[in-house]
Amino acid sequence: GRQPLPPIDEMLLHLGAPYPEPGWLPVAYSLLSQVTHSTPIGLVHMARYRDGTLFAHDISPEMLALALDVACLGSARLLGMSGLILTHGSDEARQYAFGLEERALAVHDAARLVHWLD
Repeated sequence: GRQPLPPIDEMLLHLGAPYPEPGWLPVAYSLLSQVTHSTPIGLVHMARYRDGTLFAHDISPEMLALALDVACLGSARLLGMSGLILTHGSDEARQYAFGLEERALAVHDAARLVHWLD
C-alpha cells in the first residue's frame, strides 16, 4: 500500500513553494547538476581568467551563491521538520521551524543579488 515517491521536479516545486519565485528550485537543481556532473556549462562555472591567468576548479560566485541558497533552504526544511516530528509538533518547534524559514528567505534574497535566479 505504499505510494511511490513523486518525480524530483514535483518535489522541488513543493519545496520551493513558499518562495516569491514559483518554480525557481527546479531550475536551481538543474544548474547545480551541471557543475556536479561536469557538463560544459558546469565547466564554464569552474574556470575564469584574471589578469591573463587561468584559474580552474574554483566555483563561480553565481554558482556558489546558488549552492548556499539551496543549502540554506534544504537545511531549514530538514531541521525544522525534524524538530516538529521529534516534539510531536510542539509550539517551540513550530517557532524554531518558522525562524529557520525566515532566515533561509533572507539568505535567498541576498543570494539572488549574485545568482540572479528568479
